[in-house]
Amino acid sequence: MATASSLGGDLKAACHGAGARFVARQSVGVRSASNSDPQTLEFDLTGLKGPVVSDAFSGDGERRVSLTLRHDAENGVSADCRPDVRTFLADHESKLSGCGFFHRLLPALDDHLLPDEDALSALAAAMRSEKRSVEHSTIPAAYTYLGQFLAHDLAYTSFDSDPLNPANYRTHAFDLDSIFDMRPDGYPETGKAYQCRGGLGLGATSAGRFADIPRDAEGVPLLPDERNDNNVIVSQLVASIIRFHHRICDIETDEYAARRLTRRHMQSVILHDYLERIIDRDVYDEVMAHGRGFLFADAAPFPFRIPVEFSIGCFRFGHSMVRERYFLNGILSREPTRQVLAHTHLGKVIDRDRPFLQDRWVVDWSYLLDLDGSREPEYAEAVDAKLPVLFQDLDRRWVYEMPSGHASNTVPLSELTLKRGRSVGLSPAQDLVACVNTELAGHPLPGGVQRKRVEGIADLSDSAFGAALGDVLSRDGSRLAKATPLWFYTLAEARRLGRDDRDGSTRLGPLASRIVMETVHAAIQASPDSIIDDEQRVCFEPHPKLVATRGNAFILHDIFRNIGNLN
Repeated sequence: MATASSLGGDLKAACHGAGARFVARQSVGVRSASNSDPQTLEFDLTGLKGPVVSDAFSGDGERRVSLTLRHDAENGVSADCRPDVRTFLADHESKLSGCGFFHRLLPALDDHLLPDEDALSALAAAMRSEKRSVEHSTIPAAYTYLGQFLAHDLAYTSFDSDPLNPANYRTHAFDLDSIFDMRPDGYPETGKAYQCRGGLGLGATSAGRFADIPRDAEGVPLLPDERNDNNVIVSQLVASIIRFHHRICDIETDEYAARRLTRRHMQSVILHDYLERIIDRDVYDEVMAHGRGFLFADAAPFPFRIPVEFSIGCFRFGHSMVRERYFLNGILSREPTRQVLAHTHLGKVIDRDRPFLQDRWVVDWSYLLDLDGSREPEYAEAVDAKLPVLFQDLDRRWVYEMPSGHASNTVPLSELTLKRGRSVGLSPAQDLVACVNTELAGHPLPGGVQRKRVEGIADLSDSAFGAALGDVLSRDGSRLAKATPLWFYTLAEARRLGRDDRDGSTRLGPLASRIVMETVHAAIQASPDSIIDDEQRVCFEPHPKLVATRGNAFILHDIFRNIGNLN
């Protein structure tokens, strides 16, 4: 273990000052900022052969330093202050086949500062034992799975990654790489029908309709990210996006230009529709009008990186939105969500003997989205501190981040998610509230007007979330209530603070709204074909040959207005 204070007085003088607060901008190998000695930043160099880079800045915003630490058996630890980040990332990402490390809003915590695993197991058990609210959200159920698709396009990691430096195997940008980055084998000639345009293919259903994602002769999805076939609703959404790309190819014959149009219209769907529905209204309006207030990880020399707090923390709120049953079309009854998962290759209903999606499982989107006013759509569950029964014992095949050594074939998703946050050293939500508010105060709106602060939950230790949860949160001097795991806090604050009194809409709470809004906004800007320019201004109008509800936006409803609803 090396510390900044052990690397020489000159270095300490350069990067530390009395009362200075340091936040890791690019955290690679950073272990913790010591609470007992605010002049010490610790770096874990175990097993790392290349340079370890950390950019830190002081609270007054005036002093900034990039540390490059090197460790070898003969010379021990050496350091210099040259900003070597771009070289480091280029070297290490090439070894990881193009993937990149996550950004950290706060450094990874030392093990002794994290909640112990028994406490997290007790919290997960309390989440499972409490009766789930019967309240639905104001968000149509289709957006649960649009959020899942967005999560897949922005990030993928696994327990195989170094937990202090988890690798992201996606591009950190919303650029549809989870669809457009074709598998090397392409679409094999196996006698199966495909309808291909613009580099993307649609697969046939059991009735011969091109209404499914492409699959091989064993039913395996031919997608860059096979998670997009982990339930039939998300696979049907991806098939609809591919159909929309085919519609774009009717307008633009050049493949690159067609992909650019598809990306930009889908970015508008996320920015102008999905985020507008889930984000606190004031936060949404502020970022759309004035740009981001705390997430500036795209400043040179740092390429944008998805924060680990977003991917492994607050953006997993969508698990709580999943319903126990769904009406998918006028043929099926209200199907349990287990069947929604089962009708995939992962669920083994689609396999070598039955390599096609059964045609009666093609989604009629008017059941999940208000397309034409002909029926009331199914709504997502309201985000709260409980999950559907299905997730209490989830088959391990749906778990992409199963820790090694886990022997059981099932896992409670609540416990897995809480312990995954611990494994990467996520800071408690209360520390993030303080961090974000400090950043927001330093980046006021024009005219010096302060941005909307994140107001934290005043008391998590009471019984507002149920007796079982209240008991666990109150143990050990209310330790978990005072230093709350980010994912649980996201669910709790949506329940407590997420309802907009102006119209009764259900949204994320203040902290998650800020982190999700600014992360996704930055990820859209990071795309080469972004609708957000370098000044964070939105520059977009739907293509004039497409039908659009609004003149300056494209929404999920418009996808189906342009491709038709197959059912």
